[in-house]
Amino acid sequence: MALPDPSATGETMVKIALASDDGASVDAVFDDARFFFLFEVGLDHFQPLGRVDVQALLADRPPRDEEDEGRVHAKLKALDGAALMFLLAIADAANSLALRARCYPVMLEDPEPFPVVVARVQAMLGNPPPWLRKRIGTG
Repeated sequence: MALPDPSATGETMVKIALASDDGASVDAVFDDARFFFLFEVGLDHFQPLGRVDVQALLADRPPRDEEDEGRVHAKLKALDGAALMFLLAIADAANSLALRARCYPVMLEDPEPFPVVVARVQAMLGNPPPWLRKRIGTG
C-alpha cells in the first residue's frame, strides 16, 4: 500500500529520531544508543526513513573521552534535520548542542515501543505546542 503524498494533501509532517538498542522501542540514552531510527510522521500515517548505526558512524572517531563534542555533532548531523529526538536521557552538553541544531530532545521516563511514540507525535501534531509549530513551520 502506497503512502499518501503529504505535499499533495498539505499535511504537516515532522521528522523524528528514536534512540534504540533493541530496534523496536525507545530504550536508549543519547550517548550510548546503538541506533537512531528515523521516521516521517503525519496526523494519519508515518513512514520509516532509515536507521543510523551509531557504532559504524563513529568507527573512525577518537575514543569517547578524547572528543565528546565531535561525536555529538556527528550523531546530530546523521539525524538529518529531525525536529524531535526521543530517548531515555541526554547529558546537558549534548542537550544544548541538539537544541542549537534544532533537534528537540524528548526524554521518556521508561522505554516505549515505536508505535506508542509515533502515536504520541501524531497527537502532538493535532494541536502542536508553540515550539513545535515554529519548528515545523506552521506557526
